[in-house]
Amino acid sequence: MHHHHPTDRAGRFRRIGGTLAIAALLPLLLGGCGTRQTADPDATGERLASSLSEYAQQLLDEGGDDIGETQRAAIQRVIDTGEVSRSDYEAAYDGYTTCMTDRGHSKPEFYTTSNGVKQPYARVSDGEDTSTEEGIHNDEIACTAMHISVISVLYQAQVGNPNLYSDHDEGAVDCLKRAGLVPKDYTIAQYRDDVNTMNHVDPGETPDTTLDRDDPGVQSCMVTNGHILIGDPADL
Repeated sequence: MHHHHPTDRAGRFRRIGGTLAIAALLPLLLGGCGTRQTADPDATGERLASSLSEYAQQLLDEGGDDIGETQRAAIQRVIDTGEVSRSDYEAAYDGYTTCMTDRGHSKPEFYTTSNGVKQPYARVSDGEDTSTEEGIHNDEIACTAMHISVISVLYQAQVGNPNLYSDHDEGAVDCLKRAGLVPKDYTIAQYRDDVNTMNHVDPGETPDTTLDRDDPGVQSCMVTNGHILIGDPADL
């Protein structure tokens, strides 16, 4: 669950213990969530940028020529207004979907977390030869860069990491606290322990953690802070 599953980099998603691995396509990982808890010794308070506008400018500069015109215009609106509109976010994913289907691939499927963030369903290799897999992966990279690479990161930060913490775990804990999903004294160290326990529990068993991994709010805070969800899409 933590950050990126190794198969993610290879563009392949696989079944793990009979469940589906659901992975973000983006190599860009996101930050954290809200109000700094100074009592937590693990909290650094380090930020990706001082505002969403500044972060948008930074990502636009880094994105270069691969960013399509429509996405570029949407990013400029974030720079100007300081927020991502839901309509720009939805339009970016519509553009991504069209980009993939125009290249001959089946329509990408997404589920939406409780805080409105889209995540792709796992694509389980159905015995396609390697060249086809590679072709899909290359098209995913191109369509992602063109349509959703920056807008998706900015939107996830807006809903899951408004203070733009650069440490994912700090962001996730803050998100969980703001949503009232963990006690006020819950620490980043406890969160890391909980995530580790979740990652090593046998399929079908419920991990003994403070976090309820089946809670949609918990899933949202984790997904918007750089985690891959492992689970049955029917439950997500």
